[in-house]
Amino acid sequence: MKRTEAWRDQRATVSLARGFDVMVIAHLKDRLTALDRRFCPSIRHTYADVRHVAAPGYGKLTRVELVIELGVGVATGSVHAVADADSVCVAVDKVLRRAVRLLVARHGAEAHEQARWVPPNGPRPTASEPADGDSSGPATV
Repeated sequence: MKRTEAWRDQRATVSLARGFDVMVIAHLKDRLTALDRRFCPSIRHTYADVRHVAAPGYGKLTRVELVIELGVGVATGSVHAVADADSVCVAVDKVLRRAVRLLVARHGAEAHEQARWVPPNGPRPTASEPADGDSSGPATV
C-alpha cells in the first residue's frame, strides 16, 4: 500500500494510506491542535500514520498510530500509541485518549520525582516530633 504525506506542519506530520479523504486530515488536524495546546511546550513534534489493516474474520479496520516527541521542559523521549477501529474518527479519538493518558502519567511521574527531591515547605515533622507550636510531646494520630 503506497503512502502519501497528506499534511505537514511545523509541529505535526500526518501520513495517510490511499483511500482516506480530506475529512480525515481535518479531523486529525483539529485533534492534534487541541493536544498541542494542552501539552505545549512539552511536545516537540507529532507524527500520525493512518492506514487500513486486515482483521481475520472481520474484514479491515482503520489503524491510527501516533508518535509524540517530547523534549522541551521535560525529559526527552517519545510517547507511542496505537488504536484500531471500524471508523477513522473513532480510531483517531481512541489513539488520542491513549496518548493523553500516557502524557499525563509521564508528566505526573516527572512532577512527583521533582517534588520528592525538593520539599515545598521544608521537611515535614514525623510522628515522634512535635508539630509547630506544640511542645506537649509526640504528635498523636
